Amino acid sequence: MSHLPHNERQRMASEERRGNERGCDPLVSVPKALLHQGANGHAGKDAPKYKFNSGGKISPEILTMVFTGVIAFVAIVQACIFWYQWKAMKGQLSAMNGQLSEMQSGGKDTHELAVQAKNQADRTKEVADNALSQARATNRLANEAKRTANANQQSLAVARQSLDLLQRPWVGIKSISVRSNVEEGTDVPATVSLGNFGKMPARRLNSLVTMQTLCGPFPEHPSYGTQQDIGGTSFSVLMPDQVWETAEFKLSRKLQKSDMEALRKITNDTSTQCRLYVYGRVSYLDMLSNHRWRHFCGYWHVGTANTFSACLTYNDGDEDYPNGKEP
Repeated sequence: MSHLPHNERQRMASEERRGNERGCDPLVSVPKALLHQGANGHAGKDAPKYKFNSGGKISPEILTMVFTGVIAFVAIVQACIFWYQWKAMKGQLSAMNGQLSEMQSGGKDTHELAVQAKNQADRTKEVADNALSQARATNRLANEAKRTANANQQSLAVARQSLDLLQRPWVGIKSISVRSNVEEGTDVPATVSLGNFGKMPARRLNSLVTMQTLCGPFPEHPSYGTQQDIGGTSFSVLMPDQVWETAEFKLSRKLQKSDMEALRKITNDTSTQCRLYVYGRVSYLDMLSNHRWRHFCGYWHVGTANTFSACLTYNDGDEDYPNGKEP
């Protein structure tokens, strides 16, 4: 450096001191040994040669080499980074493949479970349908059995009713016997013969009978007044085809001329027609202690001495009412 001018040597010395303080060149980081090379740029025997310009700065070729090395280093670092990223992504891909396999396996298992559940549901529905069919069949059988039972009950009721009608006692009036002619001045004494026309005995007979003169239609519930007879309650048994004659009964007073005129007057107006009636009721028990009863009614046939004909009403009995109760 002795051949350099004095001012130049001082400037370079000043820059060298500043470089020692910083450890590098103000333009580019270069080791200190490079600044102490000779004019030929040799630091030692085998040291590389660096070309400096007249200002002591590194030449562009050196900078290109440095930048190329830096770029290569950065490329290597990026390659390492890419390799690690590729490795991580490969691991994630393997994990995702495993998850996909598990999902596919789970999907197959789920599909199989769904198929099994559907098969079970189909079997359950089939069992339910069979049970419903059996229930309907049982219901039909029950309805048929109910109808059969009802028909049997009806048949039994009809049979019992037929047997009852055939085998029960039938007590009714057989005749009305008048001791005198129906004429003015008589009270017309009479008796009634009751007979059992059935095939079973009748027990505990009780009767009520009277003779009265009534004008107009025969009442639905006639009055018996004080005329009661045939001995009250009888504890005897009236056997089939047996006849029982009541005690004598008669009018409460003797017939007057006006009575005979009213009785002999024939009219088509039933609301004013007057007649001499004999009517009564008889009650009894059959052998099963069922209560039986009958009404009977007859009226004097005008123009005869003492003949009585059956009334159009009040000749009913327990068989004429569903419950057998007397109205």
